[in-house]
Amino acid sequence: LMTPNHESYLDPFAISAVLPWQQLRELYWAGWAGLLFRGPFTRLFSRVFQVLPVDPERGLTSTLALGRAVLERGHPLAWFPEGGRSTDGRLQPFLPGVALLLERTGVPAVPVWIEGTFEAWPPGQRLPRPHPVSMRIGPPVTLADLEPDGDEGDRHRRIAERLREKVAQLAPQDAAPSARSAA
Repeated sequence: LMTPNHESYLDPFAISAVLPWQQLRELYWAGWAGLLFRGPFTRLFSRVFQVLPVDPERGLTSTLALGRAVLERGHPLAWFPEGGRSTDGRLQPFLPGVALLLERTGVPAVPVWIEGTFEAWPPGQRLPRPHPVSMRIGPPVTLADLEPDGDEGDRHRRIAERLREKVAQLAPQDAAPSARSAA
């Protein structure tokens, strides 16, 4: 389960640019249904590129069921745990659904930090502009690695927060706004 930060609509393209063809062919994506399934062209695009619809209106259960099915069939899945693009370039809190997915499938999470896509195509800008983009892929972490200490609070939310910390650790120390947390 790839768990990248989400700065821009360019993030999937950045990930695709660094993966070997065989891995990319097997990879599924979680994508917002409101954008990627709203018309015939976007539905075709989503089908060709193996995008699973994430629809906040339908609830978490159906989205997690699709993600779980993909992972249980042995396919990798790119899942943006922030639940949407950052509006300010900062790493947003991770939603607890990623913890449920890890818990129910037993797969490891692969933290991914993407840098520069926010500057290349921030929300509200019509088209992307040239800007350097870099990516760091961290070592896989298991649910056991992310288990919170103690028993206070929402366990799934705390697991998601620990995964968020793993992603944030991949940011360069001198990074621009996107490395700053918005927790």
